[in-house]
Amino acid sequence: MKFIMENWKLHTESLIATRVIPSAVEIASIYFKAKDLANKKYFILDSEINKIKDPEKKREAQDNKGYKLEAFQHILASFAIKHKYPNLPVEKLGQILEIIQKKLKDDYDEDDKARDLKNNDIGIKLANKYKDRKIKNFEDFINTTDGVIKDGKFYTTSTTSDGELRTYNSLLSYRDTIKKGKDKEKETLPAGAPL
Repeated sequence: MKFIMENWKLHTESLIATRVIPSAVEIASIYFKAKDLANKKYFILDSEINKIKDPEKKREAQDNKGYKLEAFQHILASFAIKHKYPNLPVEKLGQILEIIQKKLKDDYDEDDKARDLKNNDIGIKLANKYKDRKIKNFEDFINTTDGVIKDGKFYTTSTTSDGELRTYNSLLSYRDTIKKGKDKEKETLPAGAPL
């Protein structure tokens, strides 16, 4: 058994050294870079949101913080990590991260988990789509992710009456339906949205 473990350790170290398997530090640095960029783009304090008088601008600020921030972070991180390390099981890493967060967070929500994993899948699909391109500039990952956010093709925590997560576009359509009085369901705010 000792022989197996020593060989496994040497093999793993050689894979990391030859960059076949990234180190945890490399993966974490991409993840935290994506998180930092998302916060810079979309984070706004609840106290600042509450000061906004215009209802549409207030809703936009709530959506930025509650939906776009999370989507941008997860799509960008999974896209960049999977593109850089195509053989890495990024799907599994996302699932593990969600399990860890569930254990650490008091206010963990299953809809948050489902949304995050679906947005991770978008990033993984982007990495597969662009797998043959040599992306050397992180700005290219950011611009592609910005396009997904701008197009509203990311997932939110808003659910249909069947329990399916809505994309941001479908949420906007649903809001229009509510405004027109065609749906009696009450619209939900993003998780953590100020009152």
